[in-house]
Amino acid sequence: MNDTMRANILFGREFDEEFYWQVVNACALTEDMEMWPNRDMTMIGERGINISGGQRARLALARTVYSRADIYILDDPLSAVDAQVKRHILDNVLLSSGLLGNKLRIVTTHAESMLPFCNQIVTLSDGTATVEQQEPKVHKYTAPIVPVVSDTPGEKIGIVGRTGAGKSTLAKVIFRLLNKNVEGSIEIDNKDIADFGVGDFRPKLGIIPQESTLFEGTIRGNLDPLQQFTIEDMWAAIIKCGIVDIISPKNQRLADMSNNLQSGDSNIEDSTELETPAMKDYRERWKAASWLMRAFILLYVNKPVPYDNDYGSWRTTGLDKAVFKGSNMFSNGQQQLFGLCRLLLRKRKVLVLDEATASVDLETDCRMQEVIRKEFSDCTVLTIAHRLETIMNSDRIIVMEKGEVAEIGPPKELIAKGGMFAELVKSSEYQ
Repeated sequence: MNDTMRANILFGREFDEEFYWQVVNACALTEDMEMWPNRDMTMIGERGINISGGQRARLALARTVYSRADIYILDDPLSAVDAQVKRHILDNVLLSSGLLGNKLRIVTTHAESMLPFCNQIVTLSDGTATVEQQEPKVHKYTAPIVPVVSDTPGEKIGIVGRTGAGKSTLAKVIFRLLNKNVEGSIEIDNKDIADFGVGDFRPKLGIIPQESTLFEGTIRGNLDPLQQFTIEDMWAAIIKCGIVDIISPKNQRLADMSNNLQSGDSNIEDSTELETPAMKDYRERWKAASWLMRAFILLYVNKPVPYDNDYGSWRTTGLDKAVFKGSNMFSNGQQQLFGLCRLLLRKRKVLVLDEATASVDLETDCRMQEVIRKEFSDCTVLTIAHRLETIMNSDRIIVMEKGEVAEIGPPKELIAKGGMFAELVKSSEYQ
């Protein structure tokens, strides 16, 4: 809500001062509030200060804990916080020693490190994430920023720090989403980005944000809204990202291939009855294709069908699969993989991954990092992450603290000399 931090936690409930501050401390919000001009009476939201994804997650947790319910359902509550804060919340909120110790807690998580703390574990497969999403609010940001970051072309930079340290704000500055109250400069190819118009500058960069968005329409329209790429380009990106079965389940692909074969090659090449533009494109593509490309078409490209009414028919698989606004047909993690597909198609030289893997399991995280290392080997990649496994292979690490660069260097050097990054690694028990 566009209101004070306190009002966002109370959410209309009566103010119990002693319990309120217990909740604030347990959810690791005290240090954040101490940095704000009016502590918990500081305005947040559209007309207030910017709060990070980690601060939003802890605010939501504090609001939930303050409700004094009997049963708590928590959707991956620790995915957006760093290792030190995660340990604090475990001890003071979630475990038997915490405020919810005598309550029933149902926690969804991608973090296998949480499993030893659970009383009972339920593993879901092909039917996770009944978590429906609301559109994120748009915030205005007024807090002063003090960064100057330069890097070597093609370098892989990991950016870490406590929640609220300025990591995501740095990403917004790079994309020129923040201009006022910004000190210092960011240069790409020895040119200050402030000298470029945003319309010329932003299309040169690529980003996977904390929450990727799919728009109503089709898979094809979401991957290629400007119709710049071929069907082969799109499927190549889909295959590399490992989301073929999301778009076109294997059993459906085999059924489509069988139907295509049963219809006969002559029908594909010669039939013009009730031909739609999609059918014409399919037929022309088939006629010009080599045997290898025809095998690809049979396996991955749904043969178009005549319209069965005035509005046409929505397909349920392939690139023409319908995407409906507000539906939960794709999980957050799957939407992040679509974001990676978009980047593969557009081949940007500077990429920003802003907590791009916070909503995916460790296996998917590793797959995304492998694709990025292989397909963007000559690109500069800035990876903002709480999960240290995501950035341990970076060329250099930047540790942010209160909007400034506190440490910078190769990960092994930072660990060896001790300091903030070494403490983060120790807290996360990274092996």
